[in-house]
Amino acid sequence: MISNSSIELPKELLDHYTDLYQELGIGGFAKVILARHNYTGLKVAIKIIIKELVKNELFRVHEEIMVMKKLSHQNICKLYQVYETDEHVFMVLEYISGGELYDQIVLSKEMSEKEARRIFRQVLSAVGYIHSCGIAHRDLKPENI
Repeated sequence: MISNSSIELPKELLDHYTDLYQELGIGGFAKVILARHNYTGLKVAIKIIIKELVKNELFRVHEEIMVMKKLSHQNICKLYQVYETDEHVFMVLEYISGGELYDQIVLSKEMSEKEARRIFRQVLSAVGYIHSCGIAHRDLKPENI
């Protein structure tokens, strides 16, 4: 499990991004922080993957990066940049406010049919696109949307 200990960020990343301290989420092998691009002011999410915690699965992280670099769709989070050190992989991603669909479902307890249809259309559009690219998601669930 990832701890809240400080992570040394690569100089190249620090040269381009500021306000790197607000945590958006934390999981078993990664944490996500909010940042702001120094020149454009664009908010981004930086996913910090601890290599030690993924050990033999690091190739899957690199596969995910290669797939994300190929994709361009309005309903798929964009990958802007990747930085890598001996200990970490830093994925600079499009920041999408609102959190996970799972949290929205749990917090609201109820969703209108109209809203559910709108979300489902967006998910179907994204899944259809990745399938047309010969890619299967393999972990489609509200926590990942």
